[in-house]
Amino acid sequence: MAKITDITRQKRKNRINLYVDNSFYCGLNVETAVKNGIVIGAEFDESELEQIIGESETRGALDYALGLVSKKLYSEYEIVEKLKNKGYGQKIIDCVLEKLREYRLVDDQRFAETFAKNQSRYGKKMIALKLGRKGIGKDLTRMVENNISDQDEMEKIKTISVKYLNNKERNKETFQKLYRYLFSKGFEYDSISNYISKLKGEDDESWN
Repeated sequence: MAKITDITRQKRKNRINLYVDNSFYCGLNVETAVKNGIVIGAEFDESELEQIIGESETRGALDYALGLVSKKLYSEYEIVEKLKNKGYGQKIIDCVLEKLREYRLVDDQRFAETFAKNQSRYGKKMIALKLGRKGIGKDLTRMVENNISDQDEMEKIKTISVKYLNNKERNKETFQKLYRYLFSKGFEYDSISNYISKLKGEDDESWN
């Protein structure tokens, strides 16, 4: 049996240092320690202590994840990557994700739809690329992409173009640069060409 010989406070809130048989053993979440009767003089076998440590680590990981999602929306992939970077193992990560789903604090569809709505400077293709980087699956990405109307795309193109053309001479070179700029933002060829043709006031075969 292992005997708890000392408990000290950490600088971090709600954390303690646990000493077993007069040697530092691990850090623990205070709530987990109280729940499991961790007091000086208590005795536990090694398997019990390992279980308590696992519970404490899960609590810490969940607290960290809750802090993240309280500030903004995250995809499940982003949460997993942040927890991995903190050194948490897959078993703990799975437990955290399960809790976040239960609390409805992670939802990839809601994340993807909200993310897309906030991308006022980018077209469908760039939004789809960004969603992929955030771990959103192809089917969900395609659904979100299909929900972006042609009218929304044209409004974005118009807003971006007006700003881009400000104080620039409207000639062929400028329009070519505008085309490349809009294309780099993820807008589709046809949408860009149609808008630039309207700007030029005539059909220009060189854009087809």
